[in-house]
Amino acid sequence: MLPTTTAMTGPWYAHGRILGAGYTNTIISGGNVVLAEKAWGLGTVMVGGMTTANWHTPAPHGTNFRTNLLTYLNSLAVTTSCSTTQDVEVFDLPAVTATAAPDEVCEGEDVILTGGGADTYVWDGGVTDGVAFTPPLGTTTYEVTGTNTTTTCVNTATVDVSVNPNPIVTATATPDEICLGESITFTGGGADTYAWDGGVTDGVAFTQAASGTFTYNVTGTIGATGCENTASVDVTVHDLPVVTAAVTDTEICEGEEVTFTGGGADTYTWDGGVTDGVAITLPIGTATYTVTGVNTTTTCENTASVDVTVNPNPVVTATATPDEICLGDDIVFKGGGADT
Repeated sequence: MLPTTTAMTGPWYAHGRILGAGYTNTIISGGNVVLAEKAWGLGTVMVGGMTTANWHTPAPHGTNFRTNLLTYLNSLAVTTSCSTTQDVEVFDLPAVTATAAPDEVCEGEDVILTGGGADTYVWDGGVTDGVAFTPPLGTTTYEVTGTNTTTTCVNTATVDVSVNPNPIVTATATPDEICLGESITFTGGGADTYAWDGGVTDGVAFTQAASGTFTYNVTGTIGATGCENTASVDVTVHDLPVVTAAVTDTEICEGEEVTFTGGGADTYTWDGGVTDGVAITLPIGTATYTVTGVNTTTTCENTASVDVTVNPNPVVTATATPDEICLGDDIVFKGGGADT
């Protein structure tokens, strides 16, 4: 407010600080000026903050205010009209401002509220000026009262702070238990975009290079607000069994039997018509026989192989020269088709 001048007019005037019943007080600028006003006859009596030297005795008091006033007015009755002025200094209210840094955050983030334009600031809602705090979800209006310490004049300002909720993010792995070398697909949920650790891409098959139990974390983000949250999922990768393949003899002759045996797993399945642990006759030639061993607890499997050579038997011939003789004659027997 700007400084103003208050005019007191009427058929009479009086000065004093003690007011009687029926007077209206106006206190301006912290009580530096006191005005009293009361209807009197056809005019208005205005009492300003002057000294009591203008009063008649006895000294003015609430109980004799009327008597003193009438006495004083009577002494001035010869004056048909009068006026006086009183300069009043009215101080401007401080131009208070309220700022929030930032004014839009995600759930759990801090905000700093700062007042401006005054000397001291008092915020509502338990906020301390310039000190970080965590506001609740939703949009909240905060009000600050700023005070000018010189004039004690106050003013207020408000600022809105919006707190957006964080997404409820989920993390899934399909499947969550595998054997070494198999693939897993990781999928996030509850947000707009997803960023996984450990080299994982959301929705894309991934192969873990080592065995063990691993925790994978995903950060999901809401595109409109930028708010994010995390979730995690555990994945177990089992070792493959160390499967072995054995045979009683890796080189045999046609018609001979061999027995194949798998090792390092719980169950074994051979190709080529072989049954684990059962003797078999193989065809002529060199062949590779593969066994698949399965660990029944983890269902993980592995393979091993062994080569077996089956040599053909010689086509042996027998000749006698001559094949018919007389007693005492010699015969020569000769074998063929073999080495010895």
